[in-house]
Amino acid sequence: MRSNCECPSKFGYSAAPDGKSCRRLRRRLKEKCTSDLECSAAFSECATGGCRCKPGFQRDGDGGCKPIKYQCVGGQSPLMKRDKLITCSLQQARFSRLRKLDNDTEILEGPVPENPEENGGQPDGYQIMDVTASPAGANSTQFADVQDTCDFGHYCVAVFDDPQKPGYYQGFCCPNPTPREPVCPVGEPHSSSQMPSYGCAGCPDDHYCHRDTVSTEKEICCPKPCVSLEDLYFDGQCYPMAYNGDSCFVDEQCVSQPAQNAQDPSETAKLRCLQSICACPPGFSYTDGECKRIECRVGLRGEPAVDRLGNLIRCARSSDCSQGSICDPTGRVCCKGMNRCPAGHVETGESCGLASPCSSLDDICHKTIKGIRMCCRPEA
Repeated sequence: MRSNCECPSKFGYSAAPDGKSCRRLRRRLKEKCTSDLECSAAFSECATGGCRCKPGFQRDGDGGCKPIKYQCVGGQSPLMKRDKLITCSLQQARFSRLRKLDNDTEILEGPVPENPEENGGQPDGYQIMDVTASPAGANSTQFADVQDTCDFGHYCVAVFDDPQKPGYYQGFCCPNPTPREPVCPVGEPHSSSQMPSYGCAGCPDDHYCHRDTVSTEKEICCPKPCVSLEDLYFDGQCYPMAYNGDSCFVDEQCVSQPAQNAQDPSETAKLRCLQSICACPPGFSYTDGECKRIECRVGLRGEPAVDRLGNLIRCARSSDCSQGSICDPTGRVCCKGMNRCPAGHVETGESCGLASPCSSLDDICHKTIKGIRMCCRPEA
């Protein structure tokens, strides 16, 4: 290994015994460890030489750590139905106003004014603070926007990122509170974040700064489920983020990188962990950072040809396809239709003309018997 190369220790990597590569050790609960980054179970740490559940958590019997209890601000109980915790999804998109008069609390619609004094100031006894727009549907009379999935009278306490919904968070539902002292949604706060001031000035890397903006403006330092920056939390375990072609264990760790422009959901799909590799599901191809539905751009267009098992027929040239089909050079799939290009060439699906040449320098602009000009690409 060259002297100026270092393994990214903040992701949990260290030099391999060969001195030429980096490796990351991953330990299960009760296995020996030397640092927190080695412990793969969510909410675990390296303590007394082995991977253990952090304070406030206990083993779940399936190799992970689960919270001993779920806590809402003010000692209130989270929403339960049939003895099961109700989970929720939250998108932080806009803000509302929380107005307090004596002991009453009211959520008002609309964004917080930048300068309350320009709007006539705020009456005596009123306090305005930012709160996350919350409960959906039935709770829309209290909250400015439908940003979470909790029942009326409850709001979503975010605990960790949702790996399948960028910009969304997963958590559980708590009763709408009056402003109280902060608590960690799960686990115990760091020793540097205690009453009465709390705060996150001394919050270490294995914790995060939590602020329940619906209830209080005070911040508190709470344990992260996963320590490494490249890990995702799912079902009690920490998995490294994986991209198309990377090895994987579960679908949830397969991350796409879609373009900025939103695509029709029916034309895209999520990456899946197929045979331990992140890949697109059948009928989709990885293009521009996401799985897009494969469609023929040549021949009769529409859906590609499939075999008797329903699988796409892949090709490198038209001779790989059955009679009456040609090879789409873009998707590399067989498509129904007749090739209208000269021998040794195949249609690309692109039109051309004197003012609009083919996009590829290797393509030629061919004029068919019917006078249609199309781009044709040489076949290997």
